[in-house]
Amino acid sequence: MISIVIVAHSARLAEGVKELADQMSQGRVPIAAAGGLDEETIGTNMERILEAINDVYQPDGVLVLMDLGSAVMSTEIAIEMLPDEQQARVLMSEAPIAEGAIAAAVEASIGSPLEKVEAAARGVVTMPKMAGGVPLIQMEAPSVPPTEAPAAEEMVLTIVNEIGLHARPAALFVQTAAEFQSDIRVRNLTTGSAAVSAKSMFGVLSLGAEKDHQIAISADGPDAAEALEALRQQVESGFGEMEQPPPAPVRAPGVAPPPPAVEMEPPTPVADWTTRRLQGIPASVGIAIGPAYLYRPQVLKAERRRVDDPQAEWERFLAAVEQAKAEIAVIRDRAASEVGAAEADIFTAHELFLEDPALLDQVQERIEDERLNAEAALDEAVSGYAELLRSMEGEIFRQRAADVEDVGQRVLRILLGEDEALLADLSEPVVLVTHDLTPSDTAQLDKRQILGFCTAIGGTTSHTAILARGLELPAIVGLGEATMSIPEGAPLIMVGGEGVVIVNPEEETVAAYRSRREKLIAHQQVLKITAQEPARTRDGHLVEVVANVGDVESARVALEHGAEGVGLLRTEFLYLDRDTMPSEEEQYAAYRAIADLMGQRPLIIRTLDIGGDK
Repeated sequence: MISIVIVAHSARLAEGVKELADQMSQGRVPIAAAGGLDEETIGTNMERILEAINDVYQPDGVLVLMDLGSAVMSTEIAIEMLPDEQQARVLMSEAPIAEGAIAAAVEASIGSPLEKVEAAARGVVTMPKMAGGVPLIQMEAPSVPPTEAPAAEEMVLTIVNEIGLHARPAALFVQTAAEFQSDIRVRNLTTGSAAVSAKSMFGVLSLGAEKDHQIAISADGPDAAEALEALRQQVESGFGEMEQPPPAPVRAPGVAPPPPAVEMEPPTPVADWTTRRLQGIPASVGIAIGPAYLYRPQVLKAERRRVDDPQAEWERFLAAVEQAKAEIAVIRDRAASEVGAAEADIFTAHELFLEDPALLDQVQERIEDERLNAEAALDEAVSGYAELLRSMEGEIFRQRAADVEDVGQRVLRILLGEDEALLADLSEPVVLVTHDLTPSDTAQLDKRQILGFCTAIGGTTSHTAILARGLELPAIVGLGEATMSIPEGAPLIMVGGEGVVIVNPEEETVAAYRSRREKLIAHQQVLKITAQEPARTRDGHLVEVVANVGDVESARVALEHGAEGVGLLRTEFLYLDRDTMPSEEEQYAAYRAIADLMGQRPLIIRTLDIGGDK
């Protein structure tokens, strides 16, 4: 790995360039800043430059970029102070300091040798438009003699699924690439992004590949052709999810049209709340009427401190990651049985975040090189990735920042020894009001107690909204900060399909919406009855409709929605949330209960699919 040193007359300038280069390399490249005579005085300091080179020195080489004048002379003197064998591996570049550093960091991050990294820095010609919210550098393409074959096989594909390489497709893409030995890299041709490892979850997400974007996938290794073919099938099939934006709410026959929307007023103090209407973004249809329950989950913070034993700290971090993966696996399996396999893949993506070498390398580097405690090392790495995602152009990719932070908070909680703070036991069904919900929180909501939920922030493409639709919970997002001023226990009406929340409604308003809800429920019952009819195409072809289930309750729900049998019964449910193995009698009783429920319908039971993460 090549390292980089930034030499500038200003300490702040050097640190700023370093920060940009760190982001572009996703923390993979050792980079040091040597700016100013000291932290405040303009100038260059040979000793600071020498210290920076020694801090990041790599046997593969060090590239030094300088701003002007005395920076060159100070760097030359610093290099002369190095041992001869190290001097030969330090290269000074005439590249522009900011653009060159970014281009060099990208090239170094993919393992290129020193000469190629320096050529990339000097090859910068322009700074084009922002792509994916991150400045990209356009570089002169190295000329390749026409007789030479490319070092790796490459193909160009078009993203066809509606919301692009977001978390679930990205997870599938990374999992597929990880099955092969070859070095596989992918870049977004539409935005002009740098190539990233196809086996890195963060890297693939950072491409910001949306529908109709073209991506180039290259593979170099013993199974390159097979790898490209497998990835081609995934991309061209839309990763099995040709998703559409959430449909407009459908009004049941006889249901009155919604009251006209009114302009939102500025937030008012709690004491002044009377009847009030808030307008947000519809996330999941349905009408909920009940008291407000304000949920303010604790956001854990990491205290920065030095550690005496970096190796022990790294092992402590890895143990926390394994525990977090086990917890996520439990949530994923529950979500698969209650919401569906596609939605549960959200949590497969969460597991992949914790296996991503880019994240693990960043945390390890902070622990070992800076002797930083695991909590702070994790917090800083996760914050960097979350901000990178939030800076991207596509809304779907900006929403993934919440997933990264959800995963980070889970590991941080384990490191801090905190208990998981689930929603408290409730004495009555409520409408949940909160600033935001994590995907983990949403997947574990008790539908018997939570009538629906509304949040101050969020969008329809967030995983929280996707899970709410799978759970059939009314949900509204993006209501604004006034949401958190709603008084605890205030009567609420929320109309999920219209994004409307009415606070302290009049009695006649409550009666009108109760009537609407009853008609909506009646309409849904009609749909469930219709779902019991055979699924037959217009030309008479009969299609069998079966469900994937994880316990008796999900099997019962499947039958209510028209399932003609069980195509897959996941047996993991018998092993979760317990410390001992289920007996043969327990297993028999559980399977027999589902079989009795199914009657003469087909039932396929999968033997235990379980690993060390569970």
